[in-house]
Amino acid sequence: MTNLLLSVMSFKEIAVHQESYCAIFSAGMSSACVVDIGAQQTSITFVDEGLINADTRIKLDYGGDDITSSMVSLLERSSFPYRDLDLAKAQEWLMMDNLKIKICTLEEHLVASTPWDFYRLKSEGLTEKYNFRTYDENILAPLVCVSTSALLITVLL
Repeated sequence: MTNLLLSVMSFKEIAVHQESYCAIFSAGMSSACVVDIGAQQTSITFVDEGLINADTRIKLDYGGDDITSSMVSLLERSSFPYRDLDLAKAQEWLMMDNLKIKICTLEEHLVASTPWDFYRLKSEGLTEKYNFRTYDENILAPLVCVSTSALLITVLL
């Protein structure tokens, strides 16, 4: 199958590397700790002088979706303006996931009363603009990757 694929695509050779190796190579580094946060799992790999240390590979069963859920939980408890939020609807999940990408950070200097806005697409094709402020919610949400006890708080509330 591989030979057929190579001949159809006009390649003479193919190289397969692990993503952590490719990440440090593209960054011009030879050693690093590579943290890959996916939607549902996070993987951590240490690469030393271009060699992946298999004993240091860790896979965790939480990721970006958990950050989105915890962010929504935190925002709903701190007077989030959009009250009819239903994460079971794909469009609203995507809206909140995009908001997570926009506001979530681990930069401590952003713990402040920071104004944000987002747009909600209505069924008639119109949009509604919502304004809100965060203090530390945008930093607490990504901390579920560090302290999984925050996931329990999100589930209980």
